[in-house]
Amino acid sequence: MLVGIIADTHDNAVAVDAAVRVFRERRVSLAVHAGDIVAPFTLRHFEPLGVPMRMVFGNNDGERLLLRERAAPLGGIHAPPFQFTVEAEGRRRAFVVFHQPLFIEDIAREEKFDFVVYGHTHRRDVRTVGDSLII
Repeated sequence: MLVGIIADTHDNAVAVDAAVRVFRERRVSLAVHAGDIVAPFTLRHFEPLGVPMRMVFGNNDGERLLLRERAAPLGGIHAPPFQFTVEAEGRRRAFVVFHQPLFIEDIAREEKFDFVVYGHTHRRDVRTVGDSLII
């Protein structure tokens, strides 16, 4: 299973469209958005992706009720930290998704999650802490 991870799209429809193209080309099975979609109109740009999404609110997501309504058909948007599991290739994988990277190393060291995902910093960060992959 390939998971596409994105964050901090900040209403940038061009960037979202490009990410959706890459995710479709790579045939991701699930997409995760780690916050700061910002306005609900941006969500329609994720519709062509055609796979379930798991999203969390970021600090710049203002219209939360409308975001929640528009995100529901895509898979929903949640308050961070949001935990979920995925069954893939005979294994159960545990995710936790944050927006701000508070205590992520501590969470990773607890080894409850295979993947600790966060956004907010506008920087790429992929590393292993304990048995968890921080992204």
